[in-house]
Amino acid sequence: MRKIQLYSIVTVLSLLFSLNILAQNVKLDTLSKTAREKYLVNLAIEVTKTHGSGYYRPNSKAIISEVKKYTTDDTRVEISKNIGREYYEVYFPCDFTKERLEWNFTSKVCIWKDNGQPFEVFFGNGMGVNFFFKSYKATRSNKVEQIPYQQANEVINIFDTTKIEDEFK
Repeated sequence: MRKIQLYSIVTVLSLLFSLNILAQNVKLDTLSKTAREKYLVNLAIEVTKTHGSGYYRPNSKAIISEVKKYTTDDTRVEISKNIGREYYEVYFPCDFTKERLEWNFTSKVCIWKDNGQPFEVFFGNGMGVNFFFKSYKATRSNKVEQIPYQQANEVINIFDTTKIEDEFK
């Protein structure tokens, strides 16, 4: 009887360990839409809490983008080698009735489609962290310096050019 219990415990631990390893590299196109969305949202929440917990909103509904292709003008090898890779963006919208941020999201996490790993996170104050030089997993193994929560003095829509045009009249 004790052998069966021990075997069961070892089996459960092995299964949990295997799932954790699988979660480290996930081909998102092999998951069902529901499983993919759940994975993306849960990972985006984890990344947000890890690097900018002040921007986490537990009741915020995540918005997941369509697949995008990575582009950059940055010529550093670690970054430019990713040109053309597909990824998802997971946004957590900002509620402007409760706070003022520079962007219309509290956080945005970009996650590679081919391996399910985050490669950058941006926060509503304009700051962010990328994982091109040090992986997300590696940053978690050390003490992470949080991006501090900071509201904007004034909400400015960077896509609204009327203020700029008014200044030149």
